[in-house]
Amino acid sequence: ILIVSAKEGIQNQTKQHAFLTKTLGINQLVVAVNKMDEVNYNEERFKEVSEKLKKILISLGYEKVPIIPVSALNGDNVLKRSKKLQWYDGLTLLETLDKALSPSTLPISKPLRACVQDVYKLKEEKIVVCKIETGNLESGRRVVFEPSGEKGLVKKIEMFGKEIRQAKPGDSVGLIVSGIKEINRGDVVSYPENPAKLVRSFIAKIILFSDAKIRNNDVQTIRYGTSEKKCKVLKILEKIDPINLTIQETFPDVLQDGDVGKVMFSAIEPICLEKYSEIPQLGRFVIEGKRGATATGIVLEVKRS
Repeated sequence: ILIVSAKEGIQNQTKQHAFLTKTLGINQLVVAVNKMDEVNYNEERFKEVSEKLKKILISLGYEKVPIIPVSALNGDNVLKRSKKLQWYDGLTLLETLDKALSPSTLPISKPLRACVQDVYKLKEEKIVVCKIETGNLESGRRVVFEPSGEKGLVKKIEMFGKEIRQAKPGDSVGLIVSGIKEINRGDVVSYPENPAKLVRSFIAKIILFSDAKIRNNDVQTIRYGTSEKKCKVLKILEKIDPINLTIQETFPDVLQDGDVGKVMFSAIEPICLEKYSEIPQLGRFVIEGKRGATATGIVLEVKRS
């Protein structure tokens, strides 16, 4: 839910939050124009704010975003319709959350990608615990693990102590796989017909959090899926104005606190990333610093090894 003040209107922070929301991969959005009581529930003021918001959201790639007038202080149009907003004939905020948003569809048709969470040894067998991100994982199929490079046959899939024949996106399962030796947390499981591949370098759009700074040639820790890898900042390509969404500067030396930029990274350690437009589950990442997350990003382009 993106909240905008009816009195103050659209602020720079509003645009930054909308940009960050899209960058983080949140594709369904509801806007609440709050504090309608402070503008005497004026319809024209609501329309003015709404039209400006629509232009911003369309420029970011959002379509048909519900925009709802509310007064959180007085409860108007939050849970129940308000007599003070009789000119508004749409849904309340709660009704919109219940009815207007579509449940996300499982990415079953995409290639199999599963992230290894842990590996346990039980007697002579290894149990590989992983979460299915895309595609279906079937018992009896051969799989590959990257970047470990191991190949094996899925003998059994278990979930909550019960054996299943197939695991779908979102499932966390235990696999008994024959023919494997060394599997690590962070490995990506896929089918050999459409395998996850190692990335040599990639271009990403990133947004920096407070007190963060990134320079050319910096070595950064990238966290994605269940993996954590070292990457080098090869080149900062663009600094993007988060307010107007235009290129502010090309080839800057540094990005810092709140900046948005396009950056080319090279992999220092073997890394399996995907283009966000193709497999978003493995196409978004967080840059980890000494004090926690310093930036987040999405992968725009990849160069395979």
